[in-house]
Amino acid sequence: MADVEPPDGGFGWFVALGTFIVFFVVPGQAYSFGVLYVEFLDAFGASKASTAWIGTLYFSTGVVAIPLSMALINKYSHRKVMMIGGITSSIGIFASSFVSSLGQMYIIYGVMTSFCHWLLSVPALAIVRRYFRKRLSIAMGIGVSGTGAGQFALSFLTQIFIDNYGWRGTLLILSAINLNICVAGALFRPIEVYHFIKQRNCQNTIDATMCSISSTQPSLKTTETRPVTVSDVSLENNIYSDCKRHELEEADESESLVIQNDLSEHGEEIRDDVAASDHNIRRRIQSCATELRNFLKGGFDWSLFKNLAFVLIIVTAFGSQAASMAALTHGVKRGRDYDISSLLSSSLPAIMGMAQFLGRIFWGIVGGVSKKVKPIILYGGSMAVAGIASIISIHTTDYTGQLVYFIILGISMACITPTYPVVFTELLESDRVDHAIMFYILAQTVSTMLSVPFVGWMRDINGDYDIAYYVIGMLFIVAAICAFLAPVANKYVVKRNEEKRKGTTCFVSSKE
Repeated sequence: MADVEPPDGGFGWFVALGTFIVFFVVPGQAYSFGVLYVEFLDAFGASKASTAWIGTLYFSTGVVAIPLSMALINKYSHRKVMMIGGITSSIGIFASSFVSSLGQMYIIYGVMTSFCHWLLSVPALAIVRRYFRKRLSIAMGIGVSGTGAGQFALSFLTQIFIDNYGWRGTLLILSAINLNICVAGALFRPIEVYHFIKQRNCQNTIDATMCSISSTQPSLKTTETRPVTVSDVSLENNIYSDCKRHELEEADESESLVIQNDLSEHGEEIRDDVAASDHNIRRRIQSCATELRNFLKGGFDWSLFKNLAFVLIIVTAFGSQAASMAALTHGVKRGRDYDISSLLSSSLPAIMGMAQFLGRIFWGIVGGVSKKVKPIILYGGSMAVAGIASIISIHTTDYTGQLVYFIILGISMACITPTYPVVFTELLESDRVDHAIMFYILAQTVSTMLSVPFVGWMRDINGDYDIAYYVIGMLFIVAAICAFLAPVANKYVVKRNEEKRKGTTCFVSSKE
């Protein structure tokens, strides 16, 4: 894809609005699954573990969908992937309202809907980077703040819908809300269209000028006309008769030769046609296989893992996401273990969502306006604060202490999402950033799959969440250390590459 200079504003703000809509709808519905989970328990009468597999499948599908989304973007465009994903995921949620068994819910909601949802994260983030460079942090902050807003709003709205329309009616409403993704996709206009329109207008102007010039030129060729006489018509008829008779004679002579040649060459032509057909079929199969291999290869750039700085950032993605999702998912249950009422415990994730919404806008502005604070400092510092707060929260067992912890956690996590694309932009080449974002989201998906059940298992073993939240705090701190080491590793890689380049240059010059 052509590297076009981003406008850093203008229509780009509408693109950031589209990203906000996507992150409002998709993560908002994902975080409100806990409300639907209770209704599914009563509706299907299955065990908690069996019903929880709906959510597990939802996050597991991202392992396949995220790399595929990168390949689809390279093959088609951000807009097409977004529009198709929005329509198909809405169909999936709509169909989920008619299921009659838990197995059907696994397939339709847990696999089909989630697969389409996971196709949307990469294009929603990647398109913003094409419209912004200097103000990328601000635009990312506005876009991804939709996660917090959706988490806060849809958690309450889903419960209201259930109280009034039941879980089936709620899924119908959510499917309609999900169609707003198509509105966001319509805003994701490719940046190359600016240059295309400009060239087309220029070409139209040139064509119009040439047409006006040619229409004003006088004709260089004139003809004279005279009346047609009887002798002219007679002469024309005689010439026509002679020509026709000559053609018939030649046809009679050549017809016998054609028949003989057809008899001798007919069998050879059939053999040639069969051989050519077999060759075309083999060539088409090879072409399809090559195209499929290149299509799948477009979703992965494994050479990124040769870059130590990139590997460290991926470790931070795994650690911070594992810790934050485990803390969020089990926060309500831990509040009840601390004898906090169910209503107050349930309000903690919603308050964290509002903190994320405001925090992402704030950190995006700070990262875009402040030139003294490097994005990697904000990125790693937020993880360190979240880790320290997680360990301290073990000793604050009342609602006020847990409320403060979730607000700090929300503000800290709000700093990560708008910052890491900027970090990748500083550490990597421009054409590799989209692939890096894809691997980052993939690492977050895998860590969520592993961390949430692991923390639940630790709670069952120990009888409380104390040790589990120590582990959560240490995951945050280790991720922060890796973030601070990434610039050091990047300098080492750059220096090593320069030394290799100099060594190669000296070797070539010495041979000459």
